Amino acid sequence: MWVRLGVKEKIKCRLIAVPLPEQIINQRRRKAKKNRNSKANNSKKYFELLSYGVYITNVEEGSWSPKEVMKAYRCRWYIVVNPGFYWGDFI
Repeated sequence: MWVRLGVKEKIKCRLIAVPLPEQIINQRRRKAKKNRNSKANNSKKYFELLSYGVYITNVEEGSWSPKEVMKAYRCRWYIVVNPGFYWGDFI
């Protein structure tokens, strides 16, 4: 699904929602219930959305499948969390 996101300028982006495995859903729900003091995660809708992995990209639909977008996100976050792994001696 294509959406437009942005405050001043609306940019065309591809929104991908992928159903997650039951194990991950349960893990997310447990964590959300544990942190229920936050007003942001009390709604029924919020708990429904925990069942999906949501990705936003500007890569065309024919270029990457949803599975490939998920892999790219996973790699990107691995690099963010472990900068030494990617940059090695450059840092």
